[in-house]
Amino acid sequence: MSGSVMLERISRSFGGVQAVVDATMEWVPGRVSALIGDNGAGKTTLFNLVCGLVTPDTGTITWQGRRLDGKSVAWVASSGVGRLYQDVRAFSKLTALENVMAGFAKHPGLSLARVLLTPRMVRRYEAECATKACDLLAMVGLTEKSDLLAESLSFGEQKLLAIARLLANGSRVLLLDEPSAGVAPVMLDQLAHVIRRLAADGHIVVVIEHDREFVRRIADDVWYMENGSAVPAPNGLVHQAGRGMGHRHADVPARRALLAVGGIHAGFGARKVLLGVDLDIGEGEIVGIRGRNGSGKSTLAKVITGALTPQRGQVTMSGVDITRWTAHRRQRMGLGYLPQACRAFPSMTVKENLEFAFSRRSAEGPSVGEVLDLMQMLKPLMARSARLISGGERQALCCAMVLLTGARLLVLDEPSAGLSPQISSALMEHLSLAMRARNVAALIIEQREGLLERFADRIYDLVEGRPELRDAGEDACPAAAVPVLETKGVRQ
Repeated sequence: MSGSVMLERISRSFGGVQAVVDATMEWVPGRVSALIGDNGAGKTTLFNLVCGLVTPDTGTITWQGRRLDGKSVAWVASSGVGRLYQDVRAFSKLTALENVMAGFAKHPGLSLARVLLTPRMVRRYEAECATKACDLLAMVGLTEKSDLLAESLSFGEQKLLAIARLLANGSRVLLLDEPSAGVAPVMLDQLAHVIRRLAADGHIVVVIEHDREFVRRIADDVWYMENGSAVPAPNGLVHQAGRGMGHRHADVPARRALLAVGGIHAGFGARKVLLGVDLDIGEGEIVGIRGRNGSGKSTLAKVITGALTPQRGQVTMSGVDITRWTAHRRQRMGLGYLPQACRAFPSMTVKENLEFAFSRRSAEGPSVGEVLDLMQMLKPLMARSARLISGGERQALCCAMVLLTGARLLVLDEPSAGLSPQISSALMEHLSLAMRARNVAALIIEQREGLLERFADRIYDLVEGRPELRDAGEDACPAAAVPVLETKGVRQ
């Protein structure tokens, strides 16, 4: 279709990892296209390819008869392709109006010579920019905020402000990377309205999104990405609203508390992320945390493991207050952490990695042989360099290394990220068996649907910093009434 952005057989690899594989799709003016899929599926890489941050290995990207692939970021942006990042980059000390005015390209005021020689022209252009900026603020619903500093706006309002600035720059293709992430529910209606209006005005709007309900509200075309490949999403996948907010298996016996988190408030600077979180984990219990990006899952993991000190609240382990302890001291007490970007030593073999982890143990734990008996998938790989094993095998290796340290509690941040459903399911099968055999507790942060339901004893949904534990519906094990966990507020 004329005016569409056409991606034809786009592929891109990084080393031995295929990030995007033979992707072909059409993004049409006047329609909202959505990219869904797990973290590591290739969605952000696809945006990077279109924006010029990365050059495709094969394939073409065209718009309005021009090739976008292989061009610089500045060239692509000047052609009318704008991108909203997850991390909103507003000028915090400028007003909302000034932020939008900064988006207008080729401002004569940027030239000192023009300011000195043609001041009237510069002032006239600034007045025109101010009028246009006011119109754009009105379009995104921020008229009453025009004179406020950007730093005083809520996170959702800052995202709307960033969209207005893209429009000021003349963007006709808008690539929005998880626009709903971190936005309070009260702002989602306004954000959805703005996105639909952009499409109605003839823009090409493409969103990366994990919130399926938000996708259902805004998207005309949906593409599902997995392992770098993109296919039109089945209708049921998009319109599936979920089976409930969480669940607790009825056959899980009461366990002695190992970790307790009480009244945790945490954030980064003035941005509040967690607002009164309460949860507990019993000895040998597997607890799952779900939630869209920006809801505070990784922030909670950082607070528990000591990477981030909470502003308020308490973290205890085996009855000992560890709120102010360093991460290293917590590790010696038996708290293990596996971040999303797990790191084994690539120049060492699998066996050497395991032996190194065993040598660093801080408590009585399993031997290398015992861990291998529980995680059979690693046995054939012992002599292989960690650099040459697959992503799933590397994740299994990192999990085994954490177990060898003698950890009594593991915090796993999206262990399935970048893995196929089959591999991630096999990994979790091995890992859960190993943890239950050693009575090791775990807090697993995960977005992949269906994974936690198979392996977790309890599942919390973290919604804008608020954890909720509820019955999952008819497909979950029957459960006794479980109260919703009390929190003190929600981020706006």
